[in-house]
Amino acid sequence: MVMDKKVAYIELPTTGLSAELKLDSLNTVGNHNFQNAAVATFCVLGLNMGIEVNSINEAIGKLSPLPHRMQI
Repeated sequence: MVMDKKVAYIELPTTGLSAELKLDSLNTVGNHNFQNAAVATFCVLGLNMGIEVNSINEAIGKLSPLPHRMQI
């Protein structure tokens, strides 16, 4: 994960899949939120649910934090 660029590089050795997850559109603050998004993506891809990385990148931009949780 490259935090200053807000990019996570994901590799799944069991499937040979590698992907770049763009976290710059995530509407929250804090490195832990970026890490959570990267781990959640890793899990979805690892479970081979048929969801493409592009769809995940688009969905990340649509996420909104809960009220009173340091929105930006």
